[in-house]
Amino acid sequence: MENKPKSKPTSEKPNNQSDFGYVKYTGLAFEMLAFILLGVMGGYKLDEYLDMKNPIFTIILSLFGVVGSLVNLIRKLPKG
Repeated sequence: MENKPKSKPTSEKPNNQSDFGYVKYTGLAFEMLAFILLGVMGGYKLDEYLDMKNPIFTIILSLFGVVGSLVNLIRKLPKG
């Protein structure tokens, strides 16, 4: 009798899916960081350009960066 190799269980992930789920979430973290940093840097440069006494645009644009990053995060998380 021949010994046939056992077939792989069907519960394994297909080859096109990554075994490292954290890679996707690490990318999301870097995207969030980029949103916030762009808001802060843009606000800082705008305050500097307009010679503002108080950093109003830095505060406003950094808050927009935080909100934008959270919206981006919610849109990209799996639904379920």
